[in-house]
Amino acid sequence: MKAISASSTRPVTKLTQLELFPGRACALKVKPATNREKQEASRRTIRRDGVKGCGTRRKNAGITGETLFGLDEELEASSREAYKGGTRNRRNEAGQGVGGGHSTDETRENRVEGRIATSTVRAEQGKASGLLPRGKAQSRTKPQKRMDNARKLQRTLYRVAKLQPERRFTLLYDKVCRKDILLEAWKRVRTNGGASGVDKLTINDVKEYGEEKFLQEIQEVLLSGKYRANDVRRVYIPKPGQAGRKRPLGIPTVKDRVVQAAVKIIIEPLFEADFRPCSYGFRPKRTQRMALTEIVSAINSGDRCVVDVDLQSYFDTIDHDLLMEYVSRRVGDRHVLKLIREWLKAGVMEEGKVMHSDKGTPQGGLSEASDKPPYLK
Repeated sequence: MKAISASSTRPVTKLTQLELFPGRACALKVKPATNREKQEASRRTIRRDGVKGCGTRRKNAGITGETLFGLDEELEASSREAYKGGTRNRRNEAGQGVGGGHSTDETRENRVEGRIATSTVRAEQGKASGLLPRGKAQSRTKPQKRMDNARKLQRTLYRVAKLQPERRFTLLYDKVCRKDILLEAWKRVRTNGGASGVDKLTINDVKEYGEEKFLQEIQEVLLSGKYRANDVRRVYIPKPGQAGRKRPLGIPTVKDRVVQAAVKIIIEPLFEADFRPCSYGFRPKRTQRMALTEIVSAINSGDRCVVDVDLQSYFDTIDHDLLMEYVSRRVGDRHVLKLIREWLKAGVMEEGKVMHSDKGTPQGGLSEASDKPPYLK
């Protein structure tokens, strides 16, 4: 028996009926092949097969001439015979999923009877159309903001302090003097604003003088060991909710505020690792509303008592020696401890007179927030 392959036989030109549905009561009628131009105008569909070069998204399908029963004679040379014996081409340009397409470069034997092959032409679309480059899908997630070096250092210190509860950190002063840490400290001071200190230098004056030059001078003073804390200017502000009563407020110089903020950036993660989750006072990313939410949750759980405690003259009665003892449990760098002690011992200028005290800390400076967490704990 001599086998003749379908690729070596001439395609039939006479329309014949195929029994696609055996067992039907009536015979199928042969539908003549329609005109290609009329079919293209009436049927503007997108097919997944028969694509040359790329996917079928936003493209109009054009009929290649292959019908249900064969191929037109005029397109024979450019279709089946031109790609006789070739394999199915699966190129990377073809999209996958909905709208994806593949090439019709496949043999006659591999085609499924009854399938219509089409070819598409990609319309010229420029950048104004808003389409992404071919082969690239639009990202659905927003790009994450890159973490700065100061934040990375804080996370590292926090993790180490959390894993080693008894560790004392002895190399911290070099990190305080880093340019990126001083820059982050200046950004916080600039954002917080505030009045001038005893030197009458304001935030706007520093901007006019030059921020980079200002930070460079602070770094040189810290590295040379010539930094000295200035006195604090005392002012009085009304106490909220208490008519007629005023609260003393200490305002350090802008230079001291930058150095205090730099020290706070370094030592704050060390004490954060020791606090319990129920503590909300003077801690980063924790507010009074969070504490109230915790109280409401406790009440809903069955608790019925809320104790409100206020420490009288808290800032004026802090013991310096006791505070430094708590701080030194985590901070072992003598240069950093010296800076904190200088801020505690700094004089308070009121009406032109400078006063010194062995207890208490000026309320309003950044060192206030650095001192309270270990003291409260």
